[in-house]
Amino acid sequence: MDMKPLVVLGQPAPTAPSGCLSFWEAKAQLAQRCTVLVDALRHNAAAAVPFFGGGSVLSAAEPAPHASYGGIVSVETDLLQWCLESGSIPILCPIGETAARRSVLLDSLEVTASLAKALRPAKIIFLNTTGGLHDGSHKVLSNVNLPADLDLVTNADWVSTKERQQIRLIVDILSRLPHHSSAVITAASMFLTELFSNKGSGTLFKTGERMLRVRCLDSLDQRRLVNLVNASFGKKLRDDYLASLRPRLHSVYFSEGYNAAAILTTEPVLGGTPYLDKFVVSSSRQGQGSGQMLWECLRRDLKTLFWRSRVTNPINPCYLLIPLLLCSVGTKNRTRTPPRAAQPRQCGEEKAAPL
Repeated sequence: MDMKPLVVLGQPAPTAPSGCLSFWEAKAQLAQRCTVLVDALRHNAAAAVPFFGGGSVLSAAEPAPHASYGGIVSVETDLLQWCLESGSIPILCPIGETAARRSVLLDSLEVTASLAKALRPAKIIFLNTTGGLHDGSHKVLSNVNLPADLDLVTNADWVSTKERQQIRLIVDILSRLPHHSSAVITAASMFLTELFSNKGSGTLFKTGERMLRVRCLDSLDQRRLVNLVNASFGKKLRDDYLASLRPRLHSVYFSEGYNAAAILTTEPVLGGTPYLDKFVVSSSRQGQGSGQMLWECLRRDLKTLFWRSRVTNPINPCYLLIPLLLCSVGTKNRTRTPPRAAQPRQCGEEKAAPL
């Protein structure tokens, strides 16, 4: 696995009754923690290079009066790149150096943001003791899709002021990085799960195209929609497909760049339950969350829908993993199971699953 990690230490928590640390106390604690981490990595055969002062990397401005931290003026990445290319892990204390050669404490989140903008990593992980963002039910919010979910998350009453500041910082970072880059907030105890599994353990922030919905074909670019479907299925739609779709169209969900789309119709079966006629994601966006974002839009707006899939379709096992209300079509009785409790079952030539 070709990972090149870089670690930025967080600020030490104050222990004094005054609730604050002097610069020298903070610097001593950072140096001690940096040493412990470097020793632990080396004990496990991982090469690490400590940057106790950070002055060779972080140029800083003097703190404003009564401010705890200085400002970041610039980031020099040459030494960091040398460490990474040589297979070593840089461990950076959030301490910068001013033009007058004075060391000042820096905000570790701001240091992380500045380094991310300079080094353009694929993933940024923010570690804490509580894990990802927790919603009003105290459950971890697994995904935040940007920009679609931004207003919802930042305006939620269960988001603290500190979390809101961190969210804004993450949004700013990701807006300056490649589309495939992501950021995660998770607990330090779940770091390995987040790093080495597909499931993850915290709140994942990723940038995606805005999803749109229309109820009329004239409200979208029909040529681009057809091209997306043709490319995704590897064959051409019937010439009369759009014409046949018009009288029974329920809605079309599609990404702003026409890289993902879902076409739903209303059929004279199942009491008018929306039928998922097409669900497509461009090959260039597969694995980047576009399909999941599209699916979440359907789940949000629709109570139920159904689709057909031949028993020989290799994607069927994936259908059964989606937390839906499942039902069998083509049998005498229709059965439903609660969300997240779907059971594989015998079925006829075709099957369908409502949300």
